[in-house]
Order: sequence, then C-alpha cells, then structure tokens
Amino acid sequence: LGPTPPFGLLVVIGIVIGWHLILKQIEKREIRLLGADGKPKDWVRDMMWWTIVTGMITAKLFDTVFYSHELSLRTGLSSTGGFLGATAGYIAYFHKHPQYKHLRMILADACVLGVSVAWIFGRMGCFVVHDHKGIATDFMLGIDFPDGRHHDLGFYEMAFTAVMAAFLYFLNRKPRPVGFFIGVVGILYGPVRLFLDTLRPESTDARYAMLTPAQWGSIAFTVFGVWTLFRAFSGRTKVEHLGPLDAEGNPIEIAKAGNAAKAKSSSSGGKTSGKKKKKKKR
Repeated sequence: LGPTPPFGLLVVIGIVIGWHLILKQIEKREIRLLGADGKPKDWVRDMMWWTIVTGMITAKLFDTVFYSHELSLRTGLSSTGGFLGATAGYIAYFHKHPQYKHLRMILADACVLGVSVAWIFGRMGCFVVHDHKGIATDFMLGIDFPDGRHHDLGFYEMAFTAVMAAFLYFLNRKPRPVGFFIGVVGILYGPVRLFLDTLRPESTDARYAMLTPAQWGSIAFTVFGVWTLFRAFSGRTKVEHLGPLDAEGNPIEIAKAGNAAKAKSSSSGGKTSGKKKKKKKR
C-alpha cells in the first residue's frame, strides 16, 4: 500500500473512517437501500467496493507509468490515478446497475464528504514518510532534510484538506442542492493542488507539456467543479426519488404496489364474474 508500513496503515485507517462517514451521509440524505425486486439491499457497499478496488489499482499503475517507473509494493500511489480509477469504477457500477443511475450525484455528495476526511489520513501518511519532498526553501513551514530545508507537500496538503473538510461539514449543516459538495471540492481542491505541484522538483515529478499529471488532473477537476455547481444551482441535478427505478423510470416500490393492486383487482373481478355466472344458471 505504499513506500513504508506507516503509510499503508494510515491509508487503511482513512478508508475505514471515510467508509463510515459516507454511510452516515447516505443515511442523512434518506437514500433508500432497495434492490431491483423492491426488497432491502445494501447496494451502496457494493458500489463503494467498486470504487476502492479500481481506485487502488489505477493509483499504483498511474504511479508506475508517470512517476516511479517501477511496479512494486514499495513504491507509492498516485492520487490522480486513484481519483481517475475510483471515478471509472463509480461510473461503471451505475452503468451495470441502471436502477440507481439517477442517484449518482447525490451519492457523489455523500462520498466527497467522507473522502475529505479520509484524505487527511492519506496525506498524513505521505507526511510521515516524507515521500513528497519539494524544492528547497527557507519557508518557516518547510521540513529539514539531510540536504537542507525543503517544502513537504504531504504536510501542506494534509493541513489544507483538514481545513477544507471542516468547511464542508460546516456547509453540510444546512440542506444544499444535489451536486453542491462535489462542485465545491472541485473549485477548492483543484486550484490548490495545481499550485502545490509547482513546488515539486522536476527530478521526481516529470512535466508533460509543462505540467505534472496531477496539474492536468487538477485543471480538469476545477472545470468539472464549476460545471457541477452551475448544474446544482440551476436545479438540473435535482433527485425526485431516493430509491431504485424500473426500466420505465418508475419508482420500484410503487410499481410493485401497483402490480399487487392490479392482481388483487383481477382476482376479485374473477370472483365477481363467477358469482354472476352462477346466478344466471339458477
């Protein structure tokens, strides 16, 4: 899970805490955990496993291709690769389970609130092992290394994420339009990460068209955040039903109730017809 055991341990702690907080936010939003048959089903846990597994795999592959150039458990994980992989897993899950597709954005809001706290532990792991050593500096928050003082980007991002998470939970005290939180995270985190990567030495973080892979990802995330906030405030992400839908777009529990009523009506109609026939015979 990373360069040294402390990093991996903190990542696992972050995942566990983030998982718990996401479930709390889903409960707060009253999202109905029902299967396609209308029976209780905790499908959100399946969705989260899809995102975690794909995120971890692509985080390692992205690091191998663009950073360490070595596929090993001793090398790090790329956060950009992790975000891309988790997003791909998230989209793939809803593609495979279209009955929940209309809940993507409201679930994304719940997820970013949990992930914002989990990310603190992830970056804490980076800081503990100092695997994001920046360029030399005399800045008071720099860290003293054997070759002098340098920026520690793991520390900077950990501190920023702690402030951002606190701000998000402050905003979460009141109802917000669907998509609001994923949009806010985009416009907050994207520009900060874009700046922080300017403090990375080119010897460890190669540039592609003058920017690191994370910087290109940050630009895309910022644009996505602005677009999502616009859609949220224009009401385009509003969710009408918090449970699964059938192939025709009808709430599954209502469709089941309707089918039951039709069956009952048909049954009672048959009995009535039978009685009428009996009367005629008499």
